[in-house]
Amino acid sequence: MSKLAQYFDVSLLTKTSKNPNFLSPASSYYFSVETMSKLIKVVNYFEKYPLVPTKGLDHKDFVVIYYMILNKEYLTEVGIEKIINIMAGMNKSRE
Repeated sequence: MSKLAQYFDVSLLTKTSKNPNFLSPASSYYFSVETMSKLIKVVNYFEKYPLVPTKGLDHKDFVVIYYMILNKEYLTEVGIEKIINIMAGMNKSRE
């Protein structure tokens, strides 16, 4: 993950949490992308090298939101509602 963070020129964040189902704490990694110009590099990378099942679907939804932001659709009530609806179906909410 650190090599990907370096490649994208973004920050790598780590969250460690204890899970009673595991003997040792579990770590999750996150990219912190500070600019839209850096974000397009991340978006393009995962378009070329897609993530699998659920995370891949989450990425596709994220890309829809990304382009809505670029097109300033988030500035309208309809755009905000659409983004909220897309986000509501992402991550753990996805079936």
